[in-house]
Amino acid sequence: MNKQSHKLIIYEFILRAVSPAYFGGSKQGELVKDSQEKPMLFGNSVGGALRDYLKVCNVPENTIYTYMGGNKNNEFLPSLLYISDAQITGDHELAYKEGTAVDPAYGSAREHQKYTLEYLPEETIITFEIEYEAEESSEETEFHKIIGTWEQGFRTGSIRLGGQQNNGWGKFELKELKKREFIFRTPADLDEYIFQPSVRSFTSVNEGELPCYEIAKPKQLSFSLKGEFPYGVYQAFVDKDNSQLTGLQSRGANYYLPASSFKGVVRNEVRILLGKFLSTEEVDAKLDEIFGNKDHKGKILFHDVVLENSGLVKVKHKNSSDREPVYIKIDRLTGGAFDGALKKQKEVWGSALLWCQLSLEQNQEQDRSFLFPLIYVLRRIGSGLIPLGGRTATGLGEFAGSEVELSGAIEENIPTDDNLSPQQINRMREYYNAFERWCQ
Repeated sequence: MNKQSHKLIIYEFILRAVSPAYFGGSKQGELVKDSQEKPMLFGNSVGGALRDYLKVCNVPENTIYTYMGGNKNNEFLPSLLYISDAQITGDHELAYKEGTAVDPAYGSAREHQKYTLEYLPEETIITFEIEYEAEESSEETEFHKIIGTWEQGFRTGSIRLGGQQNNGWGKFELKELKKREFIFRTPADLDEYIFQPSVRSFTSVNEGELPCYEIAKPKQLSFSLKGEFPYGVYQAFVDKDNSQLTGLQSRGANYYLPASSFKGVVRNEVRILLGKFLSTEEVDAKLDEIFGNKDHKGKILFHDVVLENSGLVKVKHKNSSDREPVYIKIDRLTGGAFDGALKKQKEVWGSALLWCQLSLEQNQEQDRSFLFPLIYVLRRIGSGLIPLGGRTATGLGEFAGSEVELSGAIEENIPTDDNLSPQQINRMREYYNAFERWCQ
């Protein structure tokens, strides 16, 4: 073996969030925080995401166990790497997302079942370090290759951190990668490391400088539906500037429906479809397999529904300058109106893209099982049969889209009306049969 002086190598990853990020704490909906109540991310959570990425790359299993440890053949192997807790740097304000639990029996919001989720907004910077003590030059070379693999994973957006990933969260880009080394030849070197660590500062690592394993390209099938909300769409989020007014959330100049809302509609429609084949307990198990739960990720990644070329719905009111739609609260017992119970809300019209991605496995039969329910639900949405958002009973949230586009492993455009070609009808039958076999 090629011996060398004892060396400590430290890499520092500086990441910028390009989507919201959520790192769950001990209380539901709250972020993990340190003793100063500042948000943070545990090193073992970072390590779990990094380990999972090595598994889907062409990294030998023995290499993963050697450097990251774990239980192998009933033997616990210690990790050779130290991964620090990730720190949130800069002065970032926490953001809050409101939502409402959906009653699966009716597909509508449960009364008094609102929840709040605390999260880190886009542009948040997080930093963590990975340390390794090298004694053999061959081991050091392998370590640099592993770091290079993670570097490319962040640069390509293939590594996500935290929860809510099926809702499009947890995506980071690599802002900068730095490295510093300490070589211990004499006791004086050790004294310098302990008492003068700043003598050897971090240096930037250029892109492509490090070797890496073949980058994993996840096999995915994208489902997209372009269309518009011609009559307006609404969700009951409190307006930032007017607590008496509710409406869609906005990011920059655009209004949007969160991916979780889009996912909730699709999940509920798939639940109804599964109920035609299975018992309630079996339906829940199948839904967890497709959409995930707190213990594992689902197979479908949903994206926010961002409205483009949009505007607020304006109406005229007699003896009033207000232009927002106004509703009167009705007493369900008497059918009469509550006195003074006028409610103003923002309704937004505009075009949008509904977009989700199915992760494909090695089992082609199982992959085909999930095609029918997604195509079925999106076609119904595009036909205006399934509205999105809130207050759908008043006609809001109807979406008009002409075709569902499949791209990736399958390239095809499927109309949302009944004008399917004979070939498309046969393929839909094949997808349905595969879905039915999976249910059984």
